[in-house]
Amino acid sequence: MGQVQAVAIESQVGAGAWSQTTAVLARQGQRVALRVAPIPKGSIRWYRIRPRLDVRYNNAVWPWLPGAYRWKGYDTIHYQREPLPEYNGQWTIEPWRPQRAEVAPSGVWARLWAWVRQWGASDPPASFERSDLGSFWFQAEVRAGETLWRSPGLEARTAKGLSPEVLRVSIRQSDDLLGHLTAYFNVPGIFGSTPYQVRHHIGVDCADVLMAAHANWQGTTLTRDYNVAMLTEQFPVLLQTTVTAGEPAADIRWGRTVRAGDWLAVKYPGGTQYQHIGALYKDANGNGRLDAADWVLHAGPDPLQISALAAGGFDGTVLVLRPR
Repeated sequence: MGQVQAVAIESQVGAGAWSQTTAVLARQGQRVALRVAPIPKGSIRWYRIRPRLDVRYNNAVWPWLPGAYRWKGYDTIHYQREPLPEYNGQWTIEPWRPQRAEVAPSGVWARLWAWVRQWGASDPPASFERSDLGSFWFQAEVRAGETLWRSPGLEARTAKGLSPEVLRVSIRQSDDLLGHLTAYFNVPGIFGSTPYQVRHHIGVDCADVLMAAHANWQGTTLTRDYNVAMLTEQFPVLLQTTVTAGEPAADIRWGRTVRAGDWLAVKYPGGTQYQHIGALYKDANGNGRLDAADWVLHAGPDPLQISALAAGGFDGTVLVLRPR
């Protein structure tokens, strides 16, 4: 059996300096390059580590079960390692290098191409996975004779999830609060996520993901757990209304009353406290009025996703909050 040695992946954002950080942060459209220093007579292969996003994880008992909210221990997050054969033999790669307009992406990104092309349509995307925004994990392996050189990957998992030592590239839409929130696409939804899991993009729930994005926007660090009720007391309330089948009872206007990035907290019928929260994302039908067609960005119990108010996730008594 050959030896296994550690190898580091370096990263470069734009024309900046090369770095060995394991958390690469970039804005959408910025060039991101990854490289491994060539090893004599070595053959390199690249892999993407992908969390299973179709599984609902929970560290705490679900709200609708006996013993609701009780801590039950870290749930096991499922991952898979996917080869990136289009980069075999390349010591430097650019996973988001723009494609020529007439050529569709190939390799691992091909099956996401149809999703990307429908972005901007009148209906929210159906998939939890994004290829252009969110967090992505990579591993490199180099075979040189009997020695395998490898960067951290699936073997670095702990009870809390994938180790922060695994190279992560987080791409955000913009530098505002909503933009920082989009860096959490592709991160599993975990009911009862912990600050450690949220800080390292291991898993999120509805309140923690908003507060993590808020901390990143403010240049601070998330250090505690949050629930929805806490956020309704921490941030200014713009208005209260009821939402039925996605339609607010109040006449709420985009740009006048609300704006993208405001938060919606909902108390479901029969509930005693506010139970879910998300961020207004888009006036999807462009009519200037908040209605059932408009989009909300939220997590829990599934990963961060965009859904229309018509989906019913915010039907109930709603507070509109303005984070600051």
